[in-house]
Amino acid sequence: MSRDRPDPPGEARGSASDVASFFDEIAPSWSARYSVPSQFQKRLRVVLSWCSQEEKRERLLDYGCGSGVLTTELVGNGSHVTAVDISPAMIEAARASLEARGLNGDRYRLELVDAEDFGGEYLAERYDGVVCLGVFEYVERHELLASFLARCVRPSGFLIVMVPNRRSILRTFERIIYRHPRYFRRLSMFEHLTRENSYLRHQRRCYTIDELDDLLVGSGLVRERALFFAAPNALRSLERLQRVGFQTLALYRRPGSDEPPS
Repeated sequence: MSRDRPDPPGEARGSASDVASFFDEIAPSWSARYSVPSQFQKRLRVVLSWCSQEEKRERLLDYGCGSGVLTTELVGNGSHVTAVDISPAMIEAARASLEARGLNGDRYRLELVDAEDFGGEYLAERYDGVVCLGVFEYVERHELLASFLARCVRPSGFLIVMVPNRRSILRTFERIIYRHPRYFRRLSMFEHLTRENSYLRHQRRCYTIDELDDLLVGSGLVRERALFFAAPNALRSLERLQRVGFQTLALYRRPGSDEPPS
């Protein structure tokens, strides 16, 4: 490995199958990230809170379900969930999580999708809500993914998306560490950035909130709320500022009503 690396995002990345292999590799430890206070716990709480505020949430799609932590909670809260991922190991971890909770198998469906075209049985349905956390930044044809997911949202239904915040000063610092790993390799807190197979090797882009709006509003949705979050403890009081929060979490809605006219 070279001492310095290309600056992400925007540089050429590996194939979609490389991304799937990366998530296969980290699947065994993925759920553990939610077991300690972290940005993973925070996003789980916020997403569950937003979903609980929806009047209709019977049928949900968890696109990029990972090891099934969110899916398991949604099913446990009474929703029917279709959980989709490109990683076979993540799908199996999700299955293990659901079975360990003893949840009714009729209330969930797990689906492995092709990393190249996003196609699958899930596209045949319309959902009360779609959740897509940490997926868009790894996808080459993100406009196509946005179109597919928007099509899955029924009128008055919602889409919750999480992406890396390009305006965050923390993202700038992260890229510096990734590009020059030799200066930071002795610090264990940066191991996820300095190792050869860092997630930044696979990440294709970050987004401003305006760029995310362009992507999803262009697919027929309207943004209702957005939250910037996740920062080290020293900056925790400032994490909701766009220049600080590491992640952007946003809720979009498809206008209209699916009630038949009277």
